[in-house]
Amino acid sequence: MKKVLLLMCGFVMFSCSEELSQGEQRVETSEVSTEGTSLLVANAFFESVKKASNTRALFGATYPDYYGGCYMSDEGRTVFKVVKGCLNSARVDLEKRVGTSCFDVEECEYSYNFMDNILKELDSKFFSKDFDNKRHSLGWLGYGINNRDNVIEIELRDCTDGSIARFKAEVMDSPIFRFEVGYEFTNKWDDSNSDLKESRDATRSTGLAMGGEIWCLGSRGSIGYRAKNSSNEVGFVTAGHVGPLFTNVSLTFDGAEIGYVEQSVVGGVDAAFITLYSGYEITSTLTAYGMNSIMTTLPIVLVENNGVGKEGSSTFYSTGKVLATGRRITNDGVAINNVTVTNYDSDGGDSGGVVFDTSFRRLAGIHQGARKDGTEHYYVVEADIRSSLGVTPY
Repeated sequence: MKKVLLLMCGFVMFSCSEELSQGEQRVETSEVSTEGTSLLVANAFFESVKKASNTRALFGATYPDYYGGCYMSDEGRTVFKVVKGCLNSARVDLEKRVGTSCFDVEECEYSYNFMDNILKELDSKFFSKDFDNKRHSLGWLGYGINNRDNVIEIELRDCTDGSIARFKAEVMDSPIFRFEVGYEFTNKWDDSNSDLKESRDATRSTGLAMGGEIWCLGSRGSIGYRAKNSSNEVGFVTAGHVGPLFTNVSLTFDGAEIGYVEQSVVGGVDAAFITLYSGYEITSTLTAYGMNSIMTTLPIVLVENNGVGKEGSSTFYSTGKVLATGRRITNDGVAINNVTVTNYDSDGGDSGGVVFDTSFRRLAGIHQGARKDGTEHYYVVEADIRSSLGVTPY
């Protein structure tokens, strides 16, 4: 039997043997991976949460009391974590929310709302200017929910018994904490490799394109995605540390000034909106290096173990898996909120590059930086950029 997915305004109506669609595009499931189908299931749930919370972003939303997290299994199925004793009623509610029974459930100890409340207590210290010195002294580098294991991971530079005991005494303690060795993150770049520069110039598209190379104040970054501000002016999003907010700062492409930094935020989020000068516009949805056609008008939320792609001006097109979502980190001493951690490849200069899912190539966010040992790479999610800068992808 032919199977089709139907996704309308974030709501999915289908069964394991029915139809799905996304936006105006109808897709037969024979053309969609199991992971792609499951990704739509997860996003249908998230849309229901945002609608019930009357918010456009998941950050700060209120979840059903039974919900304990969500991730993608190695078999490509959506797995919802459900608080013990709630399996039957939760499954009924989940089926109503997503319109299908094509998902798995696992029991867990803690609800997401409970964990989120603890995160808010941690946030009040981690992001407080008054707590900066204490954060550095503790070697507290980051934290976030591990959805698969239903715990909050606390990352410390020195994860000894003494450091853990000090954290518990000076920050807070909870049985939900799991302590891990943390690592510094960086977004520094090195443009000394002439072979890479020649490859970059030979590989990229000739016009302005998502993932392409830009320069600002002598530093190289990457174009994220095209967007419009509240005045309907066209431009694009990149990382805030690529385009700092100074008076009359222009960005260049191929040596020509193409636009200026209208808005820039580094701290909490890391994003900037670049207003393009007359005569310049990103007219295509194709990326600069991989020639991927990105669905910018249908942003998507990725969960742990989803496939993810990135394009940037250093490592071009690379793919990987989502390792963690909703992480709080420090990047060169600056606290950044709600990033998604991945294992795609990246390097300095990729900052600001477009990030998307590998099933449908729908917009997910922009690349922000990487762990200094190169094992983890992370991005800022589109919804947080939209909320912070008030810009809309098109």
